[in-house]
Amino acid sequence: MADTSTSSGRIFVVDTAGADIIGFDPAKDKLNLGDNSVHNFIVVDTPTGVGFMNPWSGETLIVQGVSLAQLTIDSFVPIVNDHLRQTLSGALAWEHGIVPAPHTVYARSHELGQIDKVAFDPATDVVDFRYFGTREQIYMSDSSEGVIISNSGTGQALILLGVTKAQLTVNNFVFYSAEVREDRVHLQLGFTTVPDSQVIPQGVEIAGTNTWPTAAGSGEAPSGVTGTTYKIEWHYDSSTTLAFNPAVDKLDFGWFKANEFDISEVNGSTVISITNNHQTYTLTGVKIGALAINNIIALDTSARAEWQSTIDAAPKPVAPPVINLSDAQVVEGDAGAAQMLFTVSLSHAADGPVSVSYSTLNGTATAGTDYTSAVGTVTFAAGETQKTIAIAVTGDTLHELNEAFSLQLSAPSGATINDGSAVGTIIDNDPDPSPGVPPKISIADISVVEGNTDMAHFRFQVTLDKASTETITVHYASSDLTATGGTDYEILDGTLTFAPGETTQTIHAHMYSDTVVEPDETYKVNLSNPTNATIADGTAIATIVNDDLAAPLPTLALADAAISEGNSGSKLLSFTVTLSAASATAVSVSYATGDGTATGGSDYTAGTGTVTFAPGETSKTIQVAVKGDTVVEANETFTVTLSAPSGATIADGSAIGTITNDDVAVVVPTVSIADASVVEGNSGTTALSFVVSLSAASTSAVSVSYATANGTATAGSDYTAKTGTVTFAPGETSKTIQVAVTGDTAVEANETFTVALSSPSGATLGHGTATATITNDDVSSTPGGGAVVDYSVTSNWGAGFTAAMTVEAGAGALAGWTVEFDAGFTITNIWNATIVSHVGTHYVLKNMSYNASVGAGKDTSFGFQATAGSGGTAASGFLINGQPSGGGLPPTLPTLSVSDASVLEGNSGTSDLAFTVALSAASATAVTVAYGTANGTATAGSDFTAASGTLTFAPGETSKVVHVAVTGDRTVEANETLALKLSAPTGATLVRATATGTITNDDAAVVVPTVSVSDASVTEGNSGTKDLVFNVTLSQAATGPVTLRYATADGTATAGSDYGATSGTLTFAAGETSKQVHVQVTGDTLVEGNETLSLTLSSPTGATIADGSGAGLITNDDVAPVVPTVSVADASVNEGASGITDLAFTVSLSKATTAPVSLHYATADGTATAGSDYVAGSGTITFAAGETSKVVHVQVNGDTAVEANETLKLILSQPAGATIATGTATGTIVNDDVTPGGGTPAVSIGDVTVTEGNPAVATATGWFSTSGNQIIDADGNSVQIAGVNWFGFESNTGSPHGLWTRGYKEMMQQMLDEGFNTIRLPFSSDMLHSTGQAGSIDYSKNPDLKGLTSLQVMDKIVQYADEIGIKIILDHHRSSAGDGTSANGLWYDSSHSEASWIADWQMLATRYAGDTSVIGADLHNEPYNGTWGDGGTNDWARAATAAGNAIGAVNDNWLIFVEGIGTYQGQNYWWGGNLMGVRDHPIELNVDNKLVYSAHDYPNSVYAQPWFQGANFAADLPAKFDQMWGFIYKEQIAPVYIGEFGTKLTDPKDVAWFKAITAYLGGDFNNDGVKDISAGEHGPSWTFWSWNPNSSDTGGILQNDWSTVNENKMVYLTPIEAPFPALDGSGGGVPGVHADFQVTLSQAASTAVSVEYHTVAPDAASAADFTASSGTVVFQPGETTKVISIAITADKAAEATEHFAVVLSNPVGVSVAKGTGTGTILDNDGTPSSPTTPTTPTHTDLHGTLTVVDAWNSGFNANISLHNDGTIPTSGWQVKVEMPNEISSIWNAQILSHDADGYVIGNAAWNGTVGADAEISFGFTATGHLDPTHVGLLF
Repeated sequence: MADTSTSSGRIFVVDTAGADIIGFDPAKDKLNLGDNSVHNFIVVDTPTGVGFMNPWSGETLIVQGVSLAQLTIDSFVPIVNDHLRQTLSGALAWEHGIVPAPHTVYARSHELGQIDKVAFDPATDVVDFRYFGTREQIYMSDSSEGVIISNSGTGQALILLGVTKAQLTVNNFVFYSAEVREDRVHLQLGFTTVPDSQVIPQGVEIAGTNTWPTAAGSGEAPSGVTGTTYKIEWHYDSSTTLAFNPAVDKLDFGWFKANEFDISEVNGSTVISITNNHQTYTLTGVKIGALAINNIIALDTSARAEWQSTIDAAPKPVAPPVINLSDAQVVEGDAGAAQMLFTVSLSHAADGPVSVSYSTLNGTATAGTDYTSAVGTVTFAAGETQKTIAIAVTGDTLHELNEAFSLQLSAPSGATINDGSAVGTIIDNDPDPSPGVPPKISIADISVVEGNTDMAHFRFQVTLDKASTETITVHYASSDLTATGGTDYEILDGTLTFAPGETTQTIHAHMYSDTVVEPDETYKVNLSNPTNATIADGTAIATIVNDDLAAPLPTLALADAAISEGNSGSKLLSFTVTLSAASATAVSVSYATGDGTATGGSDYTAGTGTVTFAPGETSKTIQVAVKGDTVVEANETFTVTLSAPSGATIADGSAIGTITNDDVAVVVPTVSIADASVVEGNSGTTALSFVVSLSAASTSAVSVSYATANGTATAGSDYTAKTGTVTFAPGETSKTIQVAVTGDTAVEANETFTVALSSPSGATLGHGTATATITNDDVSSTPGGGAVVDYSVTSNWGAGFTAAMTVEAGAGALAGWTVEFDAGFTITNIWNATIVSHVGTHYVLKNMSYNASVGAGKDTSFGFQATAGSGGTAASGFLINGQPSGGGLPPTLPTLSVSDASVLEGNSGTSDLAFTVALSAASATAVTVAYGTANGTATAGSDFTAASGTLTFAPGETSKVVHVAVTGDRTVEANETLALKLSAPTGATLVRATATGTITNDDAAVVVPTVSVSDASVTEGNSGTKDLVFNVTLSQAATGPVTLRYATADGTATAGSDYGATSGTLTFAAGETSKQVHVQVTGDTLVEGNETLSLTLSSPTGATIADGSGAGLITNDDVAPVVPTVSVADASVNEGASGITDLAFTVSLSKATTAPVSLHYATADGTATAGSDYVAGSGTITFAAGETSKVVHVQVNGDTAVEANETLKLILSQPAGATIATGTATGTIVNDDVTPGGGTPAVSIGDVTVTEGNPAVATATGWFSTSGNQIIDADGNSVQIAGVNWFGFESNTGSPHGLWTRGYKEMMQQMLDEGFNTIRLPFSSDMLHSTGQAGSIDYSKNPDLKGLTSLQVMDKIVQYADEIGIKIILDHHRSSAGDGTSANGLWYDSSHSEASWIADWQMLATRYAGDTSVIGADLHNEPYNGTWGDGGTNDWARAATAAGNAIGAVNDNWLIFVEGIGTYQGQNYWWGGNLMGVRDHPIELNVDNKLVYSAHDYPNSVYAQPWFQGANFAADLPAKFDQMWGFIYKEQIAPVYIGEFGTKLTDPKDVAWFKAITAYLGGDFNNDGVKDISAGEHGPSWTFWSWNPNSSDTGGILQNDWSTVNENKMVYLTPIEAPFPALDGSGGGVPGVHADFQVTLSQAASTAVSVEYHTVAPDAASAADFTASSGTVVFQPGETTKVISIAITADKAAEATEHFAVVLSNPVGVSVAKGTGTGTILDNDGTPSSPTTPTTPTHTDLHGTLTVVDAWNSGFNANISLHNDGTIPTSGWQVKVEMPNEISSIWNAQILSHDADGYVIGNAAWNGTVGADAEISFGFTATGHLDPTHVGLLF
């Protein structure tokens, strides 16, 4: 075993003959299984660790202290041997747990000696072999208990109770393909063949990856002792029965106390009752006295004491007997079978029966050859104490060493096992017949049936005629007879080694299966070059038995066809006749047409004939002439029928020909009349015009009659009745009818009449009736008897204000009202009224439907919000229903306003703060207004003198000043404010009634100096003392003395021994800035580490401490005597073709010594193998005094095999007199063999077919609701939203970001794969109403999004979310399209009203009402400028309630997410994160149990908030969360959802925040590592910001390549992810489907060769079905096979079979034989709605390569070579060249078509025929630079 260290972990090499592995860490280390074969290697689980066993020799390497279940697929480097990879993966999957299938039992081999006895019904049950860990030494036999299925190597057995072999058939077993199609394990069970129905996919994760482990597997470490620990827990109203074994099992009571449980004994069983919990645990058949205190784990002392006293008081039962198994031996004999008897004994007789199972395990003796495997049970009757187990040993006359095997006991009943393992020794009794003569080697013939698929495995048996005490080797190699190596069988060449005592070895071989009908074939294996032996029979003949039958005749099929008929002449309708396979002889078939709805002669030309296929042809056409006409008719059909085939059979002999009608009937136009309206006027008549229109111009005249009819208007008094006819001349499409309307002055409602069209000629009626509206323009002389409008400003903040208007009816009631006025302001929001018009400064407002009626003397009010204009808040010229307010024209009064003022406060006395009050215009009469001051941050009495009074403007005056006395002081403080408010004006109105007065602070703080102490260091010296000097400094000189205390304190240095402790007081005189503190350091000669102490400052006066701790470093200057180091250098040598070569390692000392130095060395395998590649060596090196260099020689064996360079290790250990610096060296055996003939190998790529599978899906949950602080699903299960934000819909692109580089389905599947269960999807109001195509989408990766609007793209996202089971939260992120939240911090703005915001939410709630993937509405993102609970326009709580109720009215299933604001009661927090107002004003929705409060939270890097700046900020974060949003959850008010939180993890403070918030979300509220919530509950829900990497604040889960996951973030998120529970158990898919393309070399190369590859999609649709890939395949010397693995995208769409290609290019050191591999993706989702025709047919026998002949800046010349791999010539060819370049000229070919994807190029007239195994080429010139990764060739 050797290990290699890396940055992630260590790689341990596994060799069954090597030493055990110690120190393996399953959380980070890997195992390298090298090139071990499945036939010599089996994984086993032992009590001391997972083992890797050679099943033939029994040699086992143990990974000490690590069980198989602690390993994962990442615990292994990629495993070379595919069969070993499969068996190991099966055993590993079993240990990690499987879901048992009904009627299924499972055969395993990796659990040493384990025997499973199971009930089995041959009529219904099967044995599943997919988890079996080996393919060797399997047998099935009858026994007294039933059929035994066992593995001789490990002794594990499965016993099918009561069943015989005769009752079983192969249908009682299931296997995976390689087990039976290649290694044919069914033959070992006695079955000759296995039908396909019993071969199913293995269905396990494949072990061996390039990914380093990040955690151990789920299993427990091996204890070396079997046993189970049962945890005692609280489970109300439950009864648990335990199969408890007092010998090994334990009960874990945790922190249970004595008073929380009772212990009793009932009917011989111990019963534990949990107090007051209706709960018991019963230890069946175990009395209290059988227990010991060692069976009890109790952390509470009272519980342990209770158990101790109970056990002590209980009568002790008679101890059960103990079973022991003794070793055995027997002389083998010369023939027949000798019985080896193992004695099984009981320590004493039992009162009842005792039984124990047993099984044999191979050692150096092999089951089947040396002894007979046995599995069974021994039963002791009451009183018996001894039994024997007889094992049959096979006699022989072969001289050999003694051999051994094991017998293992298990599953005791009525007793316990003390010694359950024994060794059986087979003593050889055959003398060496010819001492001194070396053994003779023989190899046996073999025959095997070839099979039809994959490879078959078999073994050549090689034997010695006697054992040897020496190692024997012999070379073997295969050679052709009638079979061909590489085609019919795997070529063999190697060396076989017999260890001393071994007499049998096997050569493992493989045969290639085929379906060719051929004679049996043979090849031979020759033995040569034996060492320590001679060859007796050195040739074995292998016979490959043919099992193929002659192929049936090909079948004929005729396809349907269709064509448009045309208007005249005839067209040819082509029917395709296909042959299922090419025939070596001519094939013919007759055909004839027959009428359907089409008639021969008039619709088509009837015909008969014969179609003939030449040899090799597979497609022909039958052409039938179809006649054109202009008759409008239905589509017509006829048939073509095949008959009389020759050389084939008919599969589909009838086709339907469809003649598609292309004639249409003449369309008659429609005539319509439009509604019209006119204002009546006060007198005379007014013409009312109606427009009559034709839908299309006619080629002839069109006429229609018309007539008026009364509505509420009356002919004669209101209008003049009229009838007549309208005529349209040819080509005309519009006419007018005019009706005279009579004017009047009557105040009346609008009136209507109609005009109806009738009797059309040359057209049909469309809209035949129009309504005419006569609009009344008369008003009453007084509006309702003196109606009045009152106007007041309710709030004014300078830039805007809110106002109220009250309409008061006079003596008469109002049946409707309009209010007109003039104003310079702009109304931005209005309630309880609507704006009719706004022209210039003139507004016209009117009533809503619900407040139109105002009773006499009653009033109604409306309000609005506006931005201030040139006239501030002033409005004038009020009219009600066209009349002045109050019945007359009011005088226009001047307006009053007061302006802000400021003054410096001064240091004493008072200063004058002067406010100017202005009148907008001089008044002819006196104007008065009252004023008064009010506190702001300034306080009357201390900061200013309160003032109040009345200002009077004399006629003509327009300005006055109010003076406020400000008190001066010397206090350092912020600027302070007060307010001056105007009120009670007479003769004027108030425009700006409040002004702010600012008292500007002019005081500065006295600066106190700060004091700091520096770090210091000194070298200690060897004796005496040294001075360690600390510098103490002031930041600036002080005007008075500064004093402070100082004192030293130990670090790693100790006062008294390392330094002298000191303390005292420092005093800085006025003007001084520097002082020193001296500490005496004691010198010594001790070799030690550097040591530290500290100097601490305290108790300053006249200064503050900035840096109060100085670190003192005592630097050690003593050194230990230097011991030399020893190192070994790497070495290399050419291996040579034969004999041995010296590989010399140089071992050197760093310096000479005066005494000898010695150390041990040993070789270890790397890729080279001891025995075959080199001679293992070990020993001791001794350097004499003065020597510094030695050489270790390793003998390398020469060979002629072309192979990669190989390595071995030389390892140093056990040094004496030195230390090891470099203890391991690599020896490289350099290959010097070349490929025979020196030819260039050719590379080929194979085709592959896969089934796409379905995507992995999350589970179904139904609609969500709330319960207390939990979100629950439809079954009432607590769920936690654990999701991610995917932004982009809200931005100017109108689509989720990243679709420019990836497919949305792939992206969403990755979110699900990363464990996220929900997507928060931000959008804008504008996005919902956009009618253009969504932007920034790569449609080659998202073909189904092409041409869709943003809202339609959202539909697709929702649809796929539903398909894979992930949830969606819709988030109104902003109003206009753009980045971030809305600029005004509100949910509405001047272009988007609150009403439209609510309407948008109702639209979305209706649109997705039936889709459970959309779970709710995040009403608005970060309304930070909103208030909470004040009832105003910006009251977010009010608006959220209105929106939530509006959504609930149309969709009561959605959750309503209400975010916080920015500031509440002066407390600031993150935008959207402040939910403090919930306690005072909780949201109340009409639909219960749907409200969730949502907060946003971010770290220091986003903004350095004050709560991050303290030294202990991390510890204070949970309290901050509680203050702002956590209290809602903790107090059970409602659930909480953190809609946004994120970080780039670049700021150290962010890490502390991230730990704190993820702990809080996980239910650990104080971040102490312990959850604070009850079992079954979840913490607050969350969606991380963001999935996108392009968030400037936080980055994303994805890195900048939009693909790689930022695992540093997932480390925190994964532990708190919470999959939704399933309602019905549905879900799950088959993720990870790959198409594995085999790339092969025709022969091994002697140097590394390479070829590039890239994928090609034939069309945009298929690009979404696989992951595009490109790269380079490198073959190392000796390698001939590589795999290119392409990920297939699973889906649930029903679709046709799809194709793509992998294209090879730019070969280095090789030529390309077959350069294109076709990938076929089979659909597994049902029948597609419409068949898909492949865009480019492929010819599987044509392959080619593209080579750039010449290139320049603007173009290049290229050559394409085509090779026909088939056995027949082509009759024309086409190749599709997919590239972005434009071809400017071409030769030896012609361009057939050209589109955005590239060109279809066909043969020229002279080169369409390409002979079998022949090649042609053509060339072209193209523009631009050629990128080989963007070129594909499809043939």
